[in-house]
Amino acid sequence: MRSFQKRKKKEEEEEEEEEEEEEEEEEEEEEEEEEEEEEEEEEEEEEEEEEEDEDEDEDEDEDEDEDKEINLVKGGDNDGI
Repeated sequence: MRSFQKRKKKEEEEEEEEEEEEEEEEEEEEEEEEEEEEEEEEEEEEEEEEEEDEDEDEDEDEDEDEDKEINLVKGGDNDGI
């Protein structure tokens, strides 16, 4: 009878250990997924910022081109003198 109880107790302990290991693995997987999502979000934000910077640069270039055209039409330079 005692050996049965010991064996039963040992089996229960092993099951508990397995469950704990599975929970730990699941937690690790969730953490990895969260990290991946954060990295993806950061990459998207960086891409958006780069696009905005490019758009701003293009706008500045267009403004400079317009200023040059205006100066050519006026026949002078735009140095404020």
